[in-house]
Amino acid sequence: MTEVGGLSPVLVAAAAAIVLLLLLIWVVLRRRRGTAAPRRERMEPGLAARIDLSPHTGDWHRPEAAGLAAQLRVLGFDEVGRFAVPQMAPMRLWAGTQGETGFAAVVYDHPEVPPFFDLVRAYMDGSSCTVTSSALHDPANLPPGNVCVADPGLTPEDAFDTLLAQPLAGSPLKVDAGNFIAVFTAQYARSMDYILSRPPPDAAKMQEVGRKMADLTGTPMPALDEGLMRHAVDLERQSRLAGLEQAIGARLVESGEVDAGTWRTLQPSALCVHDLLTAEEAAALIVRGSADPGAARVAADAALALGLPPIDTAETMVAALSEGIRPKLLGEVDHPLYAQVYIPAM
Repeated sequence: MTEVGGLSPVLVAAAAAIVLLLLLIWVVLRRRRGTAAPRRERMEPGLAARIDLSPHTGDWHRPEAAGLAAQLRVLGFDEVGRFAVPQMAPMRLWAGTQGETGFAAVVYDHPEVPPFFDLVRAYMDGSSCTVTSSALHDPANLPPGNVCVADPGLTPEDAFDTLLAQPLAGSPLKVDAGNFIAVFTAQYARSMDYILSRPPPDAAKMQEVGRKMADLTGTPMPALDEGLMRHAVDLERQSRLAGLEQAIGARLVESGEVDAGTWRTLQPSALCVHDLLTAEEAAALIVRGSADPGAARVAADAALALGLPPIDTAETMVAALSEGIRPKLLGEVDHPLYAQVYIPAM
């Protein structure tokens, strides 16, 4: 089966599935304890917009992961290292590269799912061709432009032959020990930007992923009544919106409009307005950032009566407020989607 993907897009799909199943279980456990969460509460952990890799030398979660790494070494992949992913604990990786082909190999080791691997040919333009044994590969979560052959039944040797047989689609980028982390984390960011810029999953999609995870892990999918399912969908949406705010902030820093140190200071109070919000949510952000909430609520009522999209609603409110009480526009980004970032009035 051929799908769209890349190097760490496989990690993105797996992370999304694992987080979603944990969210469903979390909702059920809270109900059983009689501690239903407030509507706007976010479930932790959520999807990380950006990740880091840190060296790891501890035990494997699953010995089968060590076996996959050993098979890849036999195929000529030199070990780059074993890594933890702090933003996605307890996910761990084994990474290797092959000097002759420039291919990269990654083994994913997580206690909740059987280990799987990727073999990757990267290209200079940031695209890639991947062969993966992941059973969680979801093309709906992955960005266009890359090619991925996904087959859970592949052995490392079969996957290597399959990748060699794929036609070149550009100028190859040789991945080695010196650039592996940079290539991997950049492709994760690219893939996560794509997933976070799309509407979050509805109840049907969450149930579909839950069933897939249940089949893979042997953990039955929690049974949620209609009310709990709505709550789970809302929590998933809030988690993704929080991740999107991280991605928007990262892009703002990359654009040069704000330096990293300034953003770390401003980020806790920053207000990100984009079209995945509702108009009411956008209006509430501007009210929150105003020095005169009463005047801002009057402006909100007037703007919402116009039936405008979220960004237009925010802009209309800001224009209606005097300079001293309205939030200040810090910057704008076009990726992962168009967004405006405001800071509260001082």
